[in-house]
Amino acid sequence: HLEFFIEFLHDEYQEELTEITSYLDHEEITFDLLWTILLHRVPLITSCTITGQPRLAWLKEATLVCSDGRRAYLLRAEGVDFDTSFPDIALQQAEDKYGFADVPMHPIWEFTGAIKINELPAYPLRYHQDVPRVSMHLSQRGQRWSGLQRMHHMHYKGTAFHKKGTKLHVRQFLRYDL
Repeated sequence: HLEFFIEFLHDEYQEELTEITSYLDHEEITFDLLWTILLHRVPLITSCTITGQPRLAWLKEATLVCSDGRRAYLLRAEGVDFDTSFPDIALQQAEDKYGFADVPMHPIWEFTGAIKINELPAYPLRYHQDVPRVSMHLSQRGQRWSGLQRMHHMHYKGTAFHKKGTKLHVRQFLRYDL
């Protein structure tokens, strides 16, 4: 029955499938066909809403909404993050403090015509122009970040925060115990 059903879908939706395939072959998409790439648990490449650095997240949900006459997809995703729900005492005893947490995502506002998929604020990792390089970069940065969990002293000089033209410069010596 499954083979019959799949054959029926291919026959019934031949025009739509041809259009989708044509766009995807050129790594382009229209807003009306965006649902075809926003699939549950697809790894998305996006940028951190605070630092602007590349970030990987897994799509949990994509919801089409209308606000002030404009349509947009609101994305809910999760990524590997530090678990801040531990109390201080548990932090000192917990070996595995990392897990999945919700990742803030930029909405994908309605656009006209076809655009390159990798120009979206969040898009499937497979459409990145250099998947091996970005995967290696994200993995190395994650290893450095997780290696800091045993750090007790740190000296920092430079930009601590930068978002939309606002910069916070610091020069301080921090001591903290984990």
